Parts: sequence; C-alpha cells; structure tokens
Amino acid sequence: MITFAFQGLLNNQGPNVVLDIYYQAGNAFIDGLNPYDITLVRGPFGQFKNSPFFALLMAGMSKPESQMTVVRLWVLLGMSTCIIALNRWYRLSKKKPLYIAFAYCAALLDLIVSLSANQSNALIVGLALLGIAEYRDGRYFWSGVLLMLATNLKPYPIIFLFSLALLFRPNYWLGAIISGAILFVLPAFFVGWPQNIDTHLAWFRVLINDSNGIHIMDLVATLYRAKHSTLALILRWCLIVISTPLLFLYLPLSHFVGNKINWRVWISIGLTSIVLLSPRTEVFTYVVVAPSYLLLTSWFADRNNRTLQLTGGVGATCLALAIASCRFIDPYWHVSESPFQLIRSLGAFGLWGIAVAIIVNDLVRAFRGAGNRTGGSPIVRPCKVA
Repeated sequence: MITFAFQGLLNNQGPNVVLDIYYQAGNAFIDGLNPYDITLVRGPFGQFKNSPFFALLMAGMSKPESQMTVVRLWVLLGMSTCIIALNRWYRLSKKKPLYIAFAYCAALLDLIVSLSANQSNALIVGLALLGIAEYRDGRYFWSGVLLMLATNLKPYPIIFLFSLALLFRPNYWLGAIISGAILFVLPAFFVGWPQNIDTHLAWFRVLINDSNGIHIMDLVATLYRAKHSTLALILRWCLIVISTPLLFLYLPLSHFVGNKINWRVWISIGLTSIVLLSPRTEVFTYVVVAPSYLLLTSWFADRNNRTLQLTGGVGATCLALAIASCRFIDPYWHVSESPFQLIRSLGAFGLWGIAVAIIVNDLVRAFRGAGNRTGGSPIVRPCKVA
C-alpha cells in the first residue's frame, strides 16, 4: 500500500487536468460564481460534476507552493480509504486459493489507473464500502453518515444509500439526515445562503442533464462503437430491469424470510451496475468496479464445494484480469473511446451476470426453504448478517 500510495513522490507527479478542474471549480465557488458554468468551457467531458461541498474542499488548493503536497495527500487518501475498506470485507489472514492474489492485483491496477488521473472515485467507493460495512456490523448511525458523505461527493453510492434505508433502521436514517444537513449547510458559512442554494440547484440540473448527455464508456457506448446498437439497447434494459429489484428488494426479502445476507455479491451487483449504466463511465471509473474483483472471488473461495470454488473463482478472476490488463494490451488504453475498451465493458457485464446468478439462486433457495418450513408460505425470522 505504501509503495503504491506514494507513486506521486516516486514519480514526481504533479496535478493534472482533473485536479485543475477541481481547483477551478472550488475557486469559482468561493468567488461567488457558478462552478458548473465556469468549467463548462472545457467541454461536457471537462465540466465539474461534483457537489458544492466537494467544490468547497477544493477551494484554495491551487496555490503553486502546495500543489505537489496536495497531489501526494490526495493519492494517499484515495488509496488508503479503498484498501482499508477492502480489508473490512476480506482479510488475507489465512491460506487462500492462488487466484485471490491475482484478483487483488487486478483491483490494485485499476486503483492505480484512477489515482494516476487524480480522480476522486477511489475515495468515494472506499467510503461507500466502509458505510456498508458499518451497517453490516450493526453501527447504523455511522453507516448513514459515511454513505451520505460518499453520495454528496459524487452520486454513485446513492443506490446503496437508498437500498439500506428500506430496512427502516432509525439510527441509520438519523445518521444520514444529520450528515446530509451538515454537508448542505456547511458551504453557506463560506459563500452565503443564496450562493449555496443556487449552486446546489445548479448541481441537480447538471446531474439531470448529464444522464441524457453523451455516453463515454458505459455498456451502451462501447457496443454502439462495435456496431451492435440493438444488442446495446437490449442489454441496457436487462441491466435496469434485473438490477433494480435485486438492489432495492434483496435486503428486505432476505430480512422477511430470515435468509443470511450475501453482502459481498450484492455489493458487486451495485458496483458493476454503476459502471455499466453510468453515462460518465470512462477508463478511470473502473476503480468503482475493482472491489468486486476481490468480493466475488473471495465468495467463491469460501465455498465448501471444490468444483464451485475453482470454476467460479478462476472464472471471476479471469474477467477481472481481462478488465485490468487492458492498459498493458491497448496502446491507447487511456482513451475511453478506444474500441478495444469493449473488453472492459464485457468483463464488467460478465461479473454482473455471475453476481446476479448467485443472488437469484440464493433467493430461490431461501423462499423454498421458508415455504417448506411453513407448509407453503415463507416464515419471518430475524435477519442474519454475513
């Protein structure tokens, strides 16, 4: 972790265009301007899309004497948060199958790709994983706080924030509401209420417009470039129709029938769905799906069935390596519009399919078992936590 985290120190890395956009947006926000309009001159791909709170964090960081320090701390923060979050979900403390090491390396490679671009995705996915881990461990208040923080920085984790809210844990709601209120109010102390409210409204408009804007490297965009437009639309609707109920109903249904929650696989469905459906997905966004490399392979590694352990674990690892190795195979790996990047989208779609199959099988077996215990109708038992 230390070796990778200090790549900025080792390579003398400075701020790139991503941090420049963050700096420009932050300074515009502090100066009473609309950060989304100011950065729009860079084009739709270069427009600032993060929250006003994120802009506040970045304000004033563009001083030349502090740029190198900011980059190093930014890399360290993103790397550390993501690694600590992965450690909450799977610890390499016992002898594991060899493919776990390859899956872990694949996740690190995509993490480095994102951090080399100074992006915030590593920090955001790390916070989201930590928030879900807090919920799993019964610390509902801090789960709400962390997931609201992650969602406020960038909207990707909103699917997890809403999904966990459906179980109606009062402390979770309390943490999310308090955190959301603080994150909304805090910028007003620096820019005033009118500027704060106007900027939040502008942020919501940008997010709505962006959902109908130019697609970069989601599943639809990559299949369109490969001249498979009909297949792209079919797979997109399959993703939406299947992922939505599984993401939002799996936890309540598991609670209803007293089934053990398969957290690692459920998270993998959410992460892969984000990457495959978000119009803002690009090469550097694949750090969002990177944790699922380890989450899925570790789930297979923990199975007692030797055949399932090997075939499933090796299959998921091969997909992870195919996604992460694109940067070494494609000379233009950093160009998200490269046709070769179809491998990334198809690899993520494969991981999504594996996770969906596991969850569906889990639910079917749970309902059958509950029905057998009660003569045909599910029985309500306390929800077990994995």
